[in-house]
Amino acid sequence: MKKEFLVVFEAGKTSVGASAPDIPGCFAVGSTLEETRRRYLKAAEAHLKWLAADRDPIPTPVTTGFDFAPRTRGKKPRYYVEWLPAPIPQRLPTRKTMRAA
Repeated sequence: MKKEFLVVFEAGKTSVGASAPDIPGCFAVGSTLEETRRRYLKAAEAHLKWLAADRDPIPTPVTTGFDFAPRTRGKKPRYYVEWLPAPIPQRLPTRKTMRAA
């Protein structure tokens, strides 16, 4: 199953960065928007698999907008926002449910 997450891309002078507010700790950087998008999709898939393997909660996409105002004071950055599909790994039993069995 795949779910769509809001991903924020920030274009700098020499690179483009990406992050999703609903997947904390998952980032990607590339030299173009397309490269960064590909890298982010791979990073998000790996990050979510890692969470599942550690039996940590899988984030649910809930963010529907992003406030750029605090990040743009005195700067003229370029932001792009897209909904990108990320495969959601199968949930593994939690430690709690494993003990109960």
